[in-house]
Amino acid sequence: MQLHQIRAFVEVATRRHFGRAAEALHVSQPALSQRIHCLEGELSLALFIRTSRTVELTEGGEALLPFARRLIADEDRAIAAMRTLAAGASGHIRIAYWMPGDPKLQTRVAKVLAALAPGVRIEACFGYSVPNLQQLRSGEVDLAFINLPMYDLDEIAVTVVETEPFLLVLPADHPLAGSLEVGLDKMAGERWILFPRPLNPGQYDYIVESIRKATGEEPSMALEALAQGYEANVEAVAAGIGIALCAMSRTRQLRIDGVRYIPLTSNHPIWQLGLIAAEPTQGRPVGRLVQAVVDDFRREGACVLSAPERGSGSTLIAT
Repeated sequence: MQLHQIRAFVEVATRRHFGRAAEALHVSQPALSQRIHCLEGELSLALFIRTSRTVELTEGGEALLPFARRLIADEDRAIAAMRTLAAGASGHIRIAYWMPGDPKLQTRVAKVLAALAPGVRIEACFGYSVPNLQQLRSGEVDLAFINLPMYDLDEIAVTVVETEPFLLVLPADHPLAGSLEVGLDKMAGERWILFPRPLNPGQYDYIVESIRKATGEEPSMALEALAQGYEANVEAVAAGIGIALCAMSRTRQLRIDGVRYIPLTSNHPIWQLGLIAAEPTQGRPVGRLVQAVVDDFRREGACVLSAPERGSGSTLIAT
């Protein structure tokens, strides 16, 4: 029993006329009659009583009609759903957010998506850069936010969503805490607080190399075991354990006593938020969402600075 046969049956049953049914289906009347004949043969049941003037349903035809109409309705709904999904207007998108990032980002992306495709829902999860990349590669998510630069981004579509300065985080009693700006070269001999390298080796190496170049010495790590993100690092600075770097936007949200946020005199290192997707994204709903998110950030005037130099084995795509 095929759907084109069911459609033929429903059309004839509704119009009670083979000619008009054939016209509505854009087929010839002999082709329509053949479909009905095949259906009746498969069911071993006559569906219509035909006379020279009328077409009436048999008892079997009456019994089949409600089932046939439901099948047609289901097919129509399925076709419509697939078309809207292909157009990015329905379905769901799975997004992995960067865990220590701006808590408002999830709401911001949801707002962008609601305007772009109101029928699409977001399934969200949260992780650090390396786990987010792993989830993308395994197909568990469609999009993921990461920090850049990052290693192992071959065959991954990378879009820089936001670029902004790092600020230096100093204890309030540090001799340079009252400065309007400070160069990293002034931080020789300091002890640093940084995230654990396995969370994003590419960004970790980039930051460490930036400090090494500026100070002319290997950075001394006071603490490298904080996986809770910027807030825990800034709290450690307030406790006098060491000094740290923090993305400018997060410093506006982290009002912690005992620290001072000081601008750097140079644009390096810089902080970049990347949005990654499995290639290709062009023409797909995720691709349209990526572009809409980027446009939203640009409308808000997100700071765009020069990109970090590529390290060996790292990938960075900058706007």
